[in-house]
Amino acid sequence: MNGKEAEDYIIRTEEPFRMELLDLVGGAVFDLDGTLVDSMPFHIAAWQETLREYDLAVSPEWLMNHGGIPSYVIAEMLTAERSSPAGETVFPNPRELARIKTANYRRRIHEIRVFPEMLAVLGYLKDRGVPIAVGTGTQRENAETIISETVLCDYICTVVSEADIRKPKPDPETFLMAAERIGVPPESCAVFEDSPTGIAAALKGNFRTVQVVAGLPRAVINFRQPGNLGGISQSVGVL
Repeated sequence: MNGKEAEDYIIRTEEPFRMELLDLVGGAVFDLDGTLVDSMPFHIAAWQETLREYDLAVSPEWLMNHGGIPSYVIAEMLTAERSSPAGETVFPNPRELARIKTANYRRRIHEIRVFPEMLAVLGYLKDRGVPIAVGTGTQRENAETIISETVLCDYICTVVSEADIRKPKPDPETFLMAAERIGVPPESCAVFEDSPTGIAAALKGNFRTVQVVAGLPRAVINFRQPGNLGGISQSVGVL
């Protein structure tokens, strides 16, 4: 599924995020890049630096739309879509291309910071004893480096990375595995995501979903409940 197809899959809602909606969940799974941490500019810069060697420019919008997808899968997409006039690929093999991009990314990984607004969400969940996992398409080493070197280490119980799964987002396997590890069924678990691909994965897995935009939780999707609890609205509307 490409970014446009993932975007079309999403059930849109006008229901804004409110912190008290999290009282409805028993667990939470957070995407990492672009959701918890402001790392997408670093990924974009690393891809652009890598591809510049091959005289190719890829727009930031294209890369943002493919957020949450492992680097080797993006490399496969790039190598499949572009070839020389003679029909030969203009890139090294996808794994090598992803390796070069990752090396460029890791040079600046220590500069990555957590979105302040997401820390408030993490604190709200932790104060209520809600277990928290990360479900990311990034490499485990990168995810663990970011978590260990930031305050995220005080909140995260477990990490599911691209090394743990067979089917990346928009397949829900990443989030389903994370929910299983924290012992919470999908329908009782909230997924926080910024990318269309990741939101599609969460909805396919029957998770309550929070759309994050520029580090801000903006809207809720699939936050159904049987009645009105404490003034919280019943159901997410659909556009």
